[in-house]
Amino acid sequence: MENLGIFSNSSTDPHFGDDSDWEGSDSEDESELSDCESEEDFVPLDDTSLDSDENLAEYVRRRRARTAPGISSFVWRKRENEPRRFDFTAAPGVKVPDLDAESTPEEVFRQFLTQELLEKIVQETNRYVAQNPRTPSAHMKGWEDTTMKETMSRDRFDQLTAALHFADNQAERQADDRLWKLRPVVVSIDESLWAFKGRHQALQFVPNKRARRGIQVYKLCSSLGPEAGYTTAFLIYMGKDRGDVPASMKAVIDLLERGGLMGKGYEVHTDNWYSSPSLFHHLQKRKTIAVGTVRSNRKQMSTDLQAKGRGSVDFRRTDSGMLALQWQDKRPVTMLSTKKAKGCN
Repeated sequence: MENLGIFSNSSTDPHFGDDSDWEGSDSEDESELSDCESEEDFVPLDDTSLDSDENLAEYVRRRRARTAPGISSFVWRKRENEPRRFDFTAAPGVKVPDLDAESTPEEVFRQFLTQELLEKIVQETNRYVAQNPRTPSAHMKGWEDTTMKETMSRDRFDQLTAALHFADNQAERQADDRLWKLRPVVVSIDESLWAFKGRHQALQFVPNKRARRGIQVYKLCSSLGPEAGYTTAFLIYMGKDRGDVPASMKAVIDLLERGGLMGKGYEVHTDNWYSSPSLFHHLQKRKTIAVGTVRSNRKQMSTDLQAKGRGSVDFRRTDSGMLALQWQDKRPVTMLSTKKAKGCN
């Protein structure tokens, strides 16, 4: 089982709002579900084949709705947890031919700060100064184009720092790309991360505190094995991630899609800002297991968990194999899971 984790700021973001009472878009009227087959309680997968002449979109919609949070058949009961199991079909591990166990830190670093990226930085820095000529001062020499290799004084370092650029200020760009000046660097690092393929089956989202200027990065990282902590994919939040689903759910889905990890049996660990029955149901449909702490006031969460006394545990599960568990420490800790977990009672 491959574990991953998703990390970002755990506090409520004023741009996102609190989506704890968000209604899932999969909700269906009970009358529309009366003709569903009853022999399959598991969450239907997105690649379900079409067995009749009915419209494909309608068929998939009806099957997805069968066990979706928000409908009458999505009920929490106190009984054993039996979620669907998924085979792990990915091949984790570093796949870069130039690296091995004896590689130096510099050799690893060069896989990310590539020759092509350095040449791009040199080119754009020189271009910027050509577009904006500098006036020499009494203590600063006139500008000389930088190269890939140069030794420098303190004044030269200051001069390069002031002119450092990664993109052409006068080139055409997307009007809504707020990271256009950094886009070549972001793309290069993203491609380098993908080339490594250092993804253990367990993944985790990593919390990063918001920077002074409001920039926040979501990271999906391996959480087990020799590649633990390795960043698989990342997204930079730019204050415009609004859509039909809450930002917390969108961040998880976007990162898994970006890393090409959906549908391969990965296991994702999240914290309570991301976890929700709606998200975990969506991941189940995409052959992805999810485990994480969850806010007890999330929509469609079990409302009758009552772990009493320190160390006690109470649990509920649904027919689709989703488990809600509460453990009493100094205060209740509530978990949500689609991973097989026997012996809860």
